[in-house]
Amino acid sequence: MAIKYLTPLALVALTGCAHLGPPEDWTARDTALEVSWQVVNAYDLHTTQRFEDSVTHGESNVAARAAFGANPHPRDVLVVGAMAAFSHYIISKLLPPRIRPYWQGVTLALSGDAVDDNCEAGFCD
Repeated sequence: MAIKYLTPLALVALTGCAHLGPPEDWTARDTALEVSWQVVNAYDLHTTQRFEDSVTHGESNVAARAAFGANPHPRDVLVVGAMAAFSHYIISKLLPPRIRPYWQGVTLALSGDAVDDNCEAGFCD
């Protein structure tokens, strides 16, 4: 499974992250978009973790299915989700200010769509 390869890669990537604070050009809009994505990502993780015991539904997203399999273990979902959360912030931080809101907006829409799919499958509270 891809999880065993992602963790060492994440650790190597983290060794180069000496300064994790937002850049000087970070705006209130950037913060709002980033917090929104992080909340939606957390809810996506919460609903995806419920797939493990499902007999009738499985992960339909191609990328998520490649990382998790059809019925992911909750631990694997948590590890990949945490790495995605950290990576999203770092990418947002490193992007030029004029491109940053587009990245955050598109990824927010995609994550919202994933949550919607999970809810339609019956995995929302």
